[in-house]
Amino acid sequence: FLSLLSVGLVVAVLAGGAAALTAYYGGPLFSQDPAVLAAVRSNAPVLMLVVSALVIAYAVDGAVLAARDFRFLILSSLAGLLLQLPMLVLVVRTFGGGHASLASTRGLAAVFLTLAVRLLSLDSFCLVRLLRSSGPYSVREGN
Repeated sequence: FLSLLSVGLVVAVLAGGAAALTAYYGGPLFSQDPAVLAAVRSNAPVLMLVVSALVIAYAVDGAVLAARDFRFLILSSLAGLLLQLPMLVLVVRTFGGGHASLASTRGLAAVFLTLAVRLLSLDSFCLVRLLRSSGPYSVREGN
């Protein structure tokens, strides 16, 4: 498990960095509008966080699946969803509205952050479960 986690962390940093760099420097491939480019560039750091959390989630999710701890994985995923939904409601109430504006582009970062919270909560729940000191798939027992 620890080697899987190590690979996951390295890939998370690389993938998150690539996503942020692509968002920051790749915008002109899709639009020349300065407002669009500013919105995309301002969200690049948040995108890095979300992509990194997603890659780590794949690693820990895979480890929990390998441990056949399906009930825990489902409950952890639901807990993350329950954390994310109220935040999404708040984002919609704060930044929602008619047409695209500067406020709505700021809301994009907030939406990304709610996804990051959901993924990081899943990551945390799974890591705690996998690193516990007992059980058939405990890392401490050499599995």
